[in-house]
Amino acid sequence: MIDGKTPSGVASQLACAVSMLPSAAAWRDVQLAPPISHDPGIEFRLNRVSKVLLVRFRLAFSRENLQALDEALAKFVTRWGTCDTIADFSAMPNANFPASILVERGREPPLMPNCRRVFVARDAAYYGMFRLYAAYQEAGGFEPPVIVDTLDEALSLMGADRAQFLPI
Repeated sequence: MIDGKTPSGVASQLACAVSMLPSAAAWRDVQLAPPISHDPGIEFRLNRVSKVLLVRFRLAFSRENLQALDEALAKFVTRWGTCDTIADFSAMPNANFPASILVERGREPPLMPNCRRVFVARDAAYYGMFRLYAAYQEAGGFEPPVIVDTLDEALSLMGADRAQFLPI
């Protein structure tokens, strides 16, 4: 972790709605379902062993693109239930955007409550941006995401093996 802090409420993070997760047979059939996102800038991969979702977001940070991400995540939850998530923002292009986007989103509840979230920030500017979001999440009574600077660190926190993620 960049800030060296462990998030509060570890027990609540570990209590991700496991009962909502699909059966073992459904996990085996993950590749048979239509893709969650048709946008090449939003990639979804699922680790069936550790039941962790990896979302790679490669689009500019805008309300429209974040809405597309929200819609794809809602499809995932409808189809597969909730699970711990790594959101990899390390390939986002540089962009200027108003901080109000982060404030608005930080005040909204997570789409997968009671699940662990780890955000991968590509540099100090994005780390600061995600800390602002996390501060609003925490102020709203939600468990904030952990912010790290590499995908390997995120995978380690989630106990997930990179090779076991399948595209969905």
